[in-house]
Amino acid sequence: MKTILAILTLALVPSLLADLSKADMQKAATTIDKLVLANLQARKMRPNPIVNDSVYVRRTYLQIIGRIPSLPETREFLDSRHPDKRAQLVNKLLNSYGYVSHHFNYWADILRAKSDLRGARGGAGEPYVAWIKQAIDENKPFDQMVREMITSHGDTWDPDSGASGFYRRDYGMPLDHFAITMQVFTGTQLACAQCHDHPFDKWKQKQFYEMAAFTWMPRRSNPATGQKMRDVEREILRKYGRSWPENLKPIKDTIDYAFERTVPDEGRGWINLPHDYAYDDAKPKAKVVARTAFGPEVEYAEGAPTNSRAVFAEWLTGEENPRFTRVVANRLWKKVMGRGLFEPVDDLRDDTEFSNPRLMTYLERVMKAADFDTKQYLEVLYNTQTYQREASIHDSSDPYHYPGPTLRRMTAPQLWDSLMALKTDHLDRRIRPLHEGYYTVYNTLKEKSTEELVDWVFDSLKKSEGRKVNYNMMAGMSMGMGGYDDETGVMMMGGGMRGGGKTTGDPLLDKISKSLDLDIARVRNKASGEFALASKLRRHMDYYLDCESKGKTDSMASARKGLEKACKASKIDSAGLEKLITDCRASAPAGYDGKWVRASELKSPAPAGHFLRKFGAADREYLDNGSSEATTPQALELLNGFIDREFVRDKHTFLRRNLDEADTPEAKIETLYMSTLNRKPTAGETKSILGYLDTAGDNAENDMIWALMNNFEFWFIQ
Repeated sequence: MKTILAILTLALVPSLLADLSKADMQKAATTIDKLVLANLQARKMRPNPIVNDSVYVRRTYLQIIGRIPSLPETREFLDSRHPDKRAQLVNKLLNSYGYVSHHFNYWADILRAKSDLRGARGGAGEPYVAWIKQAIDENKPFDQMVREMITSHGDTWDPDSGASGFYRRDYGMPLDHFAITMQVFTGTQLACAQCHDHPFDKWKQKQFYEMAAFTWMPRRSNPATGQKMRDVEREILRKYGRSWPENLKPIKDTIDYAFERTVPDEGRGWINLPHDYAYDDAKPKAKVVARTAFGPEVEYAEGAPTNSRAVFAEWLTGEENPRFTRVVANRLWKKVMGRGLFEPVDDLRDDTEFSNPRLMTYLERVMKAADFDTKQYLEVLYNTQTYQREASIHDSSDPYHYPGPTLRRMTAPQLWDSLMALKTDHLDRRIRPLHEGYYTVYNTLKEKSTEELVDWVFDSLKKSEGRKVNYNMMAGMSMGMGGYDDETGVMMMGGGMRGGGKTTGDPLLDKISKSLDLDIARVRNKASGEFALASKLRRHMDYYLDCESKGKTDSMASARKGLEKACKASKIDSAGLEKLITDCRASAPAGYDGKWVRASELKSPAPAGHFLRKFGAADREYLDNGSSEATTPQALELLNGFIDREFVRDKHTFLRRNLDEADTPEAKIETLYMSTLNRKPTAGETKSILGYLDTAGDNAENDMIWALMNNFEFWFIQ
C-alpha cells in the first residue's frame, strides 16, 4: 500500500527543469504555496493572514542574516513604495556578508566546527572554520561541499586542505565520526549498530562496519612528513644528546605544530569487525569489504584505482541516493518555516511519515533543479506566501501543516548579533582577520628537505640567540599579537596566528604602514624606528575612530588635533590624512574592537560563561545541540545584567547616538521602537509613554531602553 501511495504522490507533484531561472523560481514558490494550501484545505484549516511590512522586515533580516535590521535599514524598507520590495530584500540579504555570517553559525553547529580540536594544540580547527565560511561565501553547491569534505586530505595548516578539518574534528574516533556523517547527511542513525544490531531500526552491526569501511583510513599521519621529522630529531639528538636543548624547544614546537596532524588521501575500502562480534553472519575480527546498506548498491573492490572515500562521496551525494536530497531540503525548510516536514530532521526511516508528502517530494525536486545551490533554494522558500504569513504557536508533538511559519525565540547567535547591531554600527564589516602565521610556517617548512630542515634549525638557533622566543605558543595565539619572525621562521613572544610575512596582524597598523611606505618586516620589529613611527600614528588614529564611531562629539576635536599633529610629524599632508582616515575607517572595525563583533567572528564556539553560551549556543561537542529554551539565569542576565550594563549605562552605543539625533519626545519614542522592534509605536503606546515621561525625569530614556529590550516582542521572531 505504501508503495502505491508513493507512486501516486510522485505522479501528482509537478516536475521542474534544471537551471532555475527567476521565472522558474517564482513558479516554484507559487507551487509550494498551492501544495501547502491544498493540504490545509484537506484538513479544513485556513492559512494565516500575510504579515505587515514591519513584521516582515524584522523576520527576514533575522532569518537570512541573523540579526534585526538597523534603524536606517528599517526606515529604508518601510519607506519604499516599490511593488516588488520584498523579493528585492530577500535577494539583497542573500547576497550580503551577513548571510555568510549567519549561515556559518547554522552549519558550524551541524558540522560541530571548533577553533580548538581534540588531540591538537590551540587553533588547529581554524583552517576548517575558514573553509566553511569560504564555501558559504562562494555559494558552493551543497553536494560539492559534502564531496570535498568526504574526500578531503592534507596537513592541518596546508592552505589547500581546510576541508580536512571535517575528519580532524574527530581525530582518533573514526567510527563515531562515520556514524555522525551518516546522521547529518542522510538522516540515518547508525550509532547503535556500531556495538550491536539496532534495537529499533533495521540496521545490523555488520552493515555498520561495511559502510564504515568506505571512510576507514589505515593511517593517521603523513608518512613522508613524519619520517622527515624523525630524521630531523635524530640529527638534533645526535648533536645535543638525549633531548632537545631548552633554547631549541620553540623551534621544535613550530615544526610540530605545523605538521601536527594530517588526513591521508585514501580510504582502503575494508575494515575488521570488532574482537567481540557476536553474530552468526561473520567471525570476530573478520575482514569486511565496503558495501552500501541502502540506495544504489555499491561494493568497493579492494585494490580499485579510485580510493574508497571518493566512491563513498559519489554514492552519498548521488542523485539516486533516496536520503541525501530529502534531508538537506527538509533541514532548510525547517530553518525557514520553523518545523520540518519530518522530525527530527536527522532521523529518517523507512516508515517516516511526512506532514505533507507531496510537498516533501516537490522540495526535493526544487533542490535538484537548483543543482544543490542552497541560496537559490532558500530564495524560492523566502518568496513563498507561506513564509510571509503570520506565525503560529505550535505544539511540537503534533505534525505541522504550515498556515504560516512557527513562532520562535531567537537563537543565541541571533540574540547576540541583534544586540551587537544596537551596540555598534558597521557590524557586518567587523570581520576577524584570517589567521595567517602558521600557514606561512607550514609553507616555509614543507618545501625543505631533511638536510635543509636540520640546517634551518641550527641557523634559527644561532639567529635567535639573545632574543626572547615564545615558549608558550598557546598564549601567543590566544592574544593574536606579535608575529612571525622572517629571519628565523619562529613565532616570537606574543606571536599569534595573525602575524604573517605580509602583515603585522593589525589591520590599522597595516594601512598606516602602507601609507607611510614602510617595510612590514621592520614595522613588526618593536625595537625599530619604523614601528615607533607607525604605532604612534596608529594610536591617534585608533582614538579618533573610536570617538567617531561612538559619537563622542566632546572628544572629537582633541582627537582630531592629536591625529593631525602625528600626521605632520610623519609628513602626511591634509589630503593624505583624509585618504588615510577613509582607508583606516574601512579596516578599523576588525582592528580596534574585537569584542563587539558577530557570533561568527568570535572563537568557535564561544567560551563557557559568554553571553552566547548562557543563552543556549551549542558547545559543538554533539550534533546541533544548541537550545532556545528560557532559563532563570537568562532572565536575571537580561533584567539586571547585560542590558543594564551595555545599553542603559553606556551612553555611546549606536542606539544612543540615534536617540540623540531625535529632537522631540515623540521622535525619541519612534526611534527607540523602530530600532528595537522595527515598527512604529501605536498611538496608545506613544500616549502612554509621553505620560510617563512627564513624571520619570532624567531616567526616562534609560527606562524606555530597558523596558523595550526586555520585552518578549524583542526576543521572539513573529
